[in-house]
Amino acid sequence: TVPADAAAWIAHLQGEFGNAASGGVKLYALDNELMLWNSTHRDVHPLPVTFDEAWANTLQYASAIKQQEPEAKVTGPVTWGYCDLFGSAADNCYIGSDRTAHAGMPFVAWYLQQVCAHPLAGGKHLVDYLDLHYYPQNPNGAPTDIVGGADDAATAARRLRSLKELYDPAWISESWFSDLGDFDSNHYSKPGLIPRVRGWINQYCPGTRLAITEY
Repeated sequence: TVPADAAAWIAHLQGEFGNAASGGVKLYALDNELMLWNSTHRDVHPLPVTFDEAWANTLQYASAIKQQEPEAKVTGPVTWGYCDLFGSAADNCYIGSDRTAHAGMPFVAWYLQQVCAHPLAGGKHLVDYLDLHYYPQNPNGAPTDIVGGADDAATAARRLRSLKELYDPAWISESWFSDLGDFDSNHYSKPGLIPRVRGWINQYCPGTRLAITEY
């Protein structure tokens, strides 16, 4: 689709259900797990998404959404998990050339910075909710394991303990995340998701809300 198509679809929804202020659709997500498109949607997007493409898409589509439905709340960028908190698909879960070209900033921190650097007229933001996905990873139980897969006592216990990755900044992941090392300020082996991203919000785009829309 293109931004004009998105706006036309919102207009259809407004015709069916009213606008956001009168009980219609209030929330619009900017697609889904964009840093996986080159694997999940490789027929239409074979190349890995970069920092710049992620922001360019946000700029186009969020602008179209807000123009058609000024009261809408937009969620983005809709990450898939831990790796794309820090890097783009082009960097493949490492600190690579794409991140280096963007002042070495973690992807989500850089994305928040762009949101606040490009306000709409009147100061409103293009993105209202920082939208993240986060799943237990092997051997805690990857998403494919959760549906009809490993359910032994040890895996179930690790899966429950993996909740600490959301809130405890000192907790060392028991998944493959810990193999990414603990050698820089990002502490890849210690996810601390919620306090980490709240810190980024406070630093780079205060007032942004946080949504974990898949877990």
